[in-house]
Amino acid sequence: MAASVTKWLDVEWMPQDIHTKMGLSAKKSYMECREEGDGEIMSIMMKIASDLETDWQKYDKDAFVNAWDVANYVSDYLTKKTGAEGCNCSSEIY
Repeated sequence: MAASVTKWLDVEWMPQDIHTKMGLSAKKSYMECREEGDGEIMSIMMKIASDLETDWQKYDKDAFVNAWDVANYVSDYLTKKTGAEGCNCSSEIY
């Protein structure tokens, strides 16, 4: 997941170290949800956005997206991983 977020941001904007950090934060949030037994995409998305927003001062200077953009991408990523049909308006999933 972290690598997918990083690649998405690098392709959309330009390669930056901050993209890796944002991807790792999303992965950490995801892992915490799963360890607590939570597998609902919506609550995982909310946790990722909330955790990123809490630490946004780490990302704000160099990020071209916001916490919710990353969380929405992860939601699309997880939807694709489950094999469910997604929306054609979604970003390409890496």
